[in-house]
Amino acid sequence: MNTNHPDTTAAAIPAARCNAACGSRFAAYFRLYIASNGRKLLLTAATIFAVTFIFLIFNLYTTGLARYQLMVMNPLQGDPAVDSMWSGDTDIMTLILIVTATITGWMLFSAVSSRHDRLQTIELPASQSEKFLTWLTIYLPLMLLACFISFWLADLCRVAWIKAFTDFGDQAHPMSLFNLLTLSGNQSAGLMSSTSWFSVAFTYGFVLCLHASYTLGGILFSRLSYLKTFGCLFVMMNVVSFVVYLGYKVMFGDAVNLGMRFDFDNTEPTTSWLVVGISVAVSCYMYVLAYARYRELEIIDRW
Repeated sequence: MNTNHPDTTAAAIPAARCNAACGSRFAAYFRLYIASNGRKLLLTAATIFAVTFIFLIFNLYTTGLARYQLMVMNPLQGDPAVDSMWSGDTDIMTLILIVTATITGWMLFSAVSSRHDRLQTIELPASQSEKFLTWLTIYLPLMLLACFISFWLADLCRVAWIKAFTDFGDQAHPMSLFNLLTLSGNQSAGLMSSTSWFSVAFTYGFVLCLHASYTLGGILFSRLSYLKTFGCLFVMMNVVSFVVYLGYKVMFGDAVNLGMRFDFDNTEPTTSWLVVGISVAVSCYMYVLAYARYRELEIIDRW
């Protein structure tokens, strides 16, 4: 039995007479997809929470307790309202966010992963654009929201664990919403430098591009799409790095430092906006390519 689109509820979707998006059909298919895949989506969110909590506790017993002991011995060295573990914990959350982006991008086309699912998805009375927008909405902004909710809950559980099982309950504090969303460690909003904002912009831009890359790879490759996408990205990054290095060697030789030739100033606020703009443009282009490839399933069965 297909778990993606039960036949008993497909009739609730109004008939699609063209490929243009329709609000009522989009809402009907969105509800159908959530109802049919709710268990899988909840399991994904629960896995993000569990993995985050495990790594936060691991970080606590490897470096956190020593930091707390140092804070107790030198109470004037830090802000008592700031948890000294926030910096390391946000690094863990950033890594989990990056991995989550690759997995959710790869999952976006799970409704057409097999021949049976592809045929049933194409035959549903909703346009291809409505189906693609449904998947993109669920696996990009909603899963990103679920990821940060999981981070927040894992951080609250970390604080509860410290207060229950260690002697450093007074030093443990839940992460602020600003630090959680910016993944900026223990920096406050008023003390964030332009370089710190650039790091935030680069992180989110990188996550968006990764999600788009794995979305495109998920529809380009019929089998082992996750591994094949990873392999393609690995090869491309090495080729680009080699070409840049080779071009630099040819033009400037060994005597001139690369940073002196290309003065990339990440202290300017406009640099962060430039990174965001480039990331959005590149990601949108890959989403368009993925959608075009998906549209081909109506007439060409490449798999």
